[in-house]
Amino acid sequence: MNRGFLIIAIPAFLVSIFWLTLGWGWHTAVIGGCLEIAVGAGVVVYAARRSSAPHSPGPGGPEAGR
Repeated sequence: MNRGFLIIAIPAFLVSIFWLTLGWGWHTAVIGGCLEIAVGAGVVVYAARRSSAPHSPGPGGPEAGR
């Protein structure tokens, strides 16, 4: 994973939990944190699968017309 992404994502996660706690309390902060972790994990899984998927040449590829 990109180190720059982690430098930005981890503090952003902590700050959002902090503001959720101040604004709406611990229950909302825990739910919001779990949702953020789920979305982050989904993005990581999606990016990993997308980069490892085989690339098809498409309709105009090298075997078009055979």
